[in-house]
Amino acid sequence: MKVQPSRLLSPDATPREKMRLHAVRRLWQRRGVALSDAQYEALCAGIRAGLYHVSCSGADGSVVYRLIIQEKTVFAVWRSDFDAIVTFLPAKEWIGRNHRGELRQRAQALFTEARA
Repeated sequence: MKVQPSRLLSPDATPREKMRLHAVRRLWQRRGVALSDAQYEALCAGIRAGLYHVSCSGADGSVVYRLIIQEKTVFAVWRSDFDAIVTFLPAKEWIGRNHRGELRQRAQALFTEARA
């Protein structure tokens, strides 16, 4: 049985609430890690505080962070304009790829590797 998003979010949900739901679903789908709302917010607070390693930055304002959650390394895509993690990537190799896993045109120009 497929759960309709409208049953999980109110019709007047904010874009940030929709992104939270999307990100939590993707983390479960792609890595088998379940996050509560409080855990998601704690990750967001940690990103704001600079506690996590930046893997790369995008020209569109997105930043990919490497996080360790439940002993698994995951890559979270952060958008500061929404103050939210918008999705979790299946693996680092997905940086610069579309939803089908195909390399986007100009992906190298869009993302720059972080230098530690």
